[in-house]
Amino acid sequence: MRSLFIPPEQIPIYPGAYDVAAIETTSEGFVTTHTWRLTTVDSADDVWHFYETYFDRTWGFYPDRTTRYAIIGNTCPSYYVKLRNASRGNHDQDIELTMSHEPCR
Repeated sequence: MRSLFIPPEQIPIYPGAYDVAAIETTSEGFVTTHTWRLTTVDSADDVWHFYETYFDRTWGFYPDRTTRYAIIGNTCPSYYVKLRNASRGNHDQDIELTMSHEPCR
């Protein structure tokens, strides 16, 4: 397992995003989570494809086959990235992207 540290500032904001909230960082036990909130008129699938491709090409993350919109980094510390979305009903999507990491086991 390779060692990796990803500064949250290194994660790009989706190009079609607006109303972007500042990165929020929380810790619970040994798990640290960084959260980005944004709004877009694009579909959640389009946003997810952007991030899934970025994390795969940059660090070799792979899909979590048990959860839609989730990828895993087989690294130390271990990383888990997921996306949640909610439609506003006017074609806007509220997107929440989280990147969590925990120490090596």
